Amino acid sequence: MWLGLSSLFASWASVRSVMHKYLEKENEVNFDKIFNQVLGYLLFRDFCDNVSEEPVPHLKFYEEVGEFLHLY
Repeated sequence: MWLGLSSLFASWASVRSVMHKYLEKENEVNFDKIFNQVLGYLLFRDFCDNVSEEPVPHLKFYEEVGEFLHLY
């Protein structure tokens, strides 16, 4: 089981590396660009939920705004 998790982490690191290199090439390495990417958003949400020692209530607000916008 741990072997599967380590290979999953390695592939995630590879995807992140390729994504970051592409954004650097296009001179678009900024918070807005990365956050608007699905992978960037998921990584940020995971960080807020599992790593950050301070609560991030803004994340829930952004998610609710996104759900509201999809309704209209």
